[in-house]
Amino acid sequence: MTKMRIKTYYNYNKNGFFIGTGEAKNSPKHEEIGQEWYMLPANATFTKVPDFDRVLEIPKFHAQTNTWVVKDLQKSGNFFLKADAAEFAEIAKKDTDLYTSIEPLKKYDDGTTQAFDDATQSWQYTFKGDDLLEAERIEALNASKANKIAQLEADYNAAKKITIQNGHTLVIKHDTPERGVFLEKLINVSKESLSNGISISYQQKVDNVMYRFSILPSIWSYIFKDLFLLDRKKSDGTSTGFKENSREYNKITFDAVALKIQNATTIEELNAISWNFANPDGVFINVNEKAEQMLNDSIVDSFTKSAINQLKDPETGEIHLINIV
Repeated sequence: MTKMRIKTYYNYNKNGFFIGTGEAKNSPKHEEIGQEWYMLPANATFTKVPDFDRVLEIPKFHAQTNTWVVKDLQKSGNFFLKADAAEFAEIAKKDTDLYTSIEPLKKYDDGTTQAFDDATQSWQYTFKGDDLLEAERIEALNASKANKIAQLEADYNAAKKITIQNGHTLVIKHDTPERGVFLEKLINVSKESLSNGISISYQQKVDNVMYRFSILPSIWSYIFKDLFLLDRKKSDGTSTGFKENSREYNKITFDAVALKIQNATTIEELNAISWNFANPDGVFINVNEKAEQMLNDSIVDSFTKSAINQLKDPETGEIHLINIV
């Protein structure tokens, strides 16, 4: 008995794309008489599929010409051609290396071009048109403005520092939580009776330690009366005899300079902006020096002087006004 003859056929789907192979058998009747007539299923052909890369390609059958054409396999998504950032929704798998899914830089209609750098995995402008150059100038100017404002704020805050030197030195910074309480007492002490003997107290927490001092209104007023007084100077450095509040001066300076920075239109204009705050390192009060001034001041009453002497250390003569609670 002879073996029945078979013949390979090639299947394709409804769109003509190759999906696999099968084996057609010679019909039994034709096998008996030694003739060939193979039974071919639907969507199949005996025309051999050409060689192709199964990872990157797929054959497609054209029934009209009874031929296979090898097509590129496609990928769908958002792709950008590395050469010029052109956007595609579908690309050939074999060309994957020519594209990236990383979003390009901002596009400009001024001749600006860009390309993708595989080494840095980032887009780079290869030519910059006028619109891009202007945008970069504005961006650089705004960055410099932000730096200038930050320095202005830092200098302004530094000028707000109040240092009270004593046995324990107390520093009241611009962001010290108790600063507002201190300033309120400073302003309102003039409303206190300077002869009623009621003490004015202030306390401040520093690194989980509470510092406190309590003094008569007369002593408070004397120690802090010139805290924010600014002596106006002439161009030659001599006094004009006019004093103003340094806090108000610094606030006016800050607002005026900040507006200049905001309105600057060129980097040269911005770089030319400068400022000077009153007491740039803040104000400094030496309690012992102030106490000695009061003791030697004929205007200070004896009750106040007695209270000062009671604050002195009997051995060193130093004032210990600020205490740890």
